[in-house]
Amino acid sequence: MLTKEGFSRKLKELMENEPAFGIRDAELLKWGRHFRLPQKTKLIIGRNRTDNEKILELRTDTDTILKTSGYPGPVALIPMEDRHVPHEDLLLAAHIVAAYSDCPENQQCWVTVSSQKGTKRVAVEKKKVTEYRKYLV
Repeated sequence: MLTKEGFSRKLKELMENEPAFGIRDAELLKWGRHFRLPQKTKLIIGRNRTDNEKILELRTDTDTILKTSGYPGPVALIPMEDRHVPHEDLLLAAHIVAAYSDCPENQQCWVTVSSQKGTKRVAVEKKKVTEYRKYLV
């Protein structure tokens, strides 16, 4: 269960980075792990089946969804709201999704990226989740 401390930390981070946030943004705070990438892109990754289902329920047509191909793994969402996601952040998001998947460590892992622009697969090397903790909110 999400602790009050965890929720308040995520809320504070959201208010600092996206002061015009909406109800959906606040609802997303209840689900998954939240990351803030170097170019200020928000990434939300499901921790379990319930998180994955809720994240998919809350997605909009403008969001980007990431999911591993070939191995079980989390669903991840980049809330877009008509913003551009820098290529570097999208690639980092794919690496983070792979890190939380069942893909073997140090192996190539395929991540499917779906958005309004279409669907593509990105090959990344799976690394330990500790490599990405600095982005965790």
